[in-house]
Amino acid sequence: MIESAAYEAIKEIEYNLGRSEGELEGIRKGKLEGALLKSRQDIIELLRLRFETPSHDLLIAVEEINDPDVLNILFRSAATAVSLDQFIRNMDKVVKR
Repeated sequence: MIESAAYEAIKEIEYNLGRSEGELEGIRKGKLEGALLKSRQDIIELLRLRFETPSHDLLIAVEEINDPDVLNILFRSAATAVSLDQFIRNMDKVVKR
């Protein structure tokens, strides 16, 4: 079957649209991952500045969080907790491990 030039043009447009949508989705995912990484880094740096170097287990636990709302809560907790132990208790309340 010979396909018309119009049909070929439509297929090309559909391909490019699908590709563009995929690229946009990739960009969105990349931006989210970048924001999550920055939030995690900010929490860890704040804990280091205010208290001491967090344990390896705590670092891993923070690195595993993928919820921006939880990271925001933990950032505030890192800024206001009176001790590293209090931060960990606050974290245990909001993170399901």
